[in-house]
Amino acid sequence: MPYLIALQVRMDGTSPLWLAANAPDDGGEAAALELLEAGAKADIVGSRGGTALHGAAFHGRAKLASALIAAGCPVNAVNSKTSYTALHTAAETKHPKVCCKDVGLLVGRQCAQRVASIIGTT
Repeated sequence: MPYLIALQVRMDGTSPLWLAANAPDDGGEAAALELLEAGAKADIVGSRGGTALHGAAFHGRAKLASALIAAGCPVNAVNSKTSYTALHTAAETKHPKVCCKDVGLLVGRQCAQRVASIIGTT
C-alpha cells in the first residue's frame, strides 16, 4: 500500500485509518492494521468527533484497539460530539474484550474511568 494513502486526511478531518476502523465489516480491521503499518497517524479525529480508537471500541476490535494505542492514539481522547472516551463506547456497545482484555486493554492503559459523557454517565 502506498505510504501517501496512509497519510491522507480529508477536509473534514477524516483519514483512511479512521474510515477503516469505523467500517462495519471485518475487512475494515485488516485495512486499518495495514494503514498503521504504513505509517498512518493514530490520533486523528474523524468527522463524527472521535478517533479510530472510538471506532475500534464500537466494533469490539481488541486487536486493532491495542495496535492503535501502541501507535500513540490517546486512550482518554473524548469524542467532541458525545463526550465519550473509547472506554465509554466499548462499555455501551457491550464489548468487554476491548474494555478489559488481559490486564485491561483500556483500563490497564490508564484510561480515565470517571469521565462524564454528554448525558452525564461515567
